[in-house]
Amino acid sequence: MNLGEVRTGERGSYNVLTELPRNCKELPGGPPDWEPEHWAVLEVLIKNNGYNYACNIRTDTFAQPRDGMPPPIRETNSCDEMRDNLEGKDGLTYIGKNRDDWRQCGPECHPVALFVKRGPDPDLWDFHFFRLDSDGTWSHKPGYTFPTKLGEDGRIIHNPIDSGWLGYEFYGYYCVCKCRVHLEPDK
Repeated sequence: MNLGEVRTGERGSYNVLTELPRNCKELPGGPPDWEPEHWAVLEVLIKNNGYNYACNIRTDTFAQPRDGMPPPIRETNSCDEMRDNLEGKDGLTYIGKNRDDWRQCGPECHPVALFVKRGPDPDLWDFHFFRLDSDGTWSHKPGYTFPTKLGEDGRIIHNPIDSGWLGYEFYGYYCVCKCRVHLEPDK
């Protein structure tokens, strides 16, 4: 990914990380506000996972990366393949694995961080996303549970790399620009 790179997709042409697609009619993005009450209603809580929460997009489908298109995450073998999946189908933009790469997201987007847990049993593989909130701290929603700003160590998350998410490998930071991200399953 090159800053300023122009990409063309089904949502129009756009300059990576600096502008929204021309046909975007939504309000500009930016880091979402910390409003856990929107995600804490039982019907929303059980139908939307950490991927929905990190992208700040409610689908009521418990969205999965590359939903409806192979390969599912448990068959993904590398960071590069996961990056291709998230960018190619869902519209997230990979920005890197360095500690402060998340700062490259433009003001109309917000950064998320991806962690993946792999092991000998592919059915137990898992992914976990964190998002930057408008107050400068990070939050996440583990599966069916409530959103939280706390890492496994019980501290407020200032960088997800330091959150103590044990057993998970850091796969990188991505930008979520709402008008380019698509989490609905293919029909």
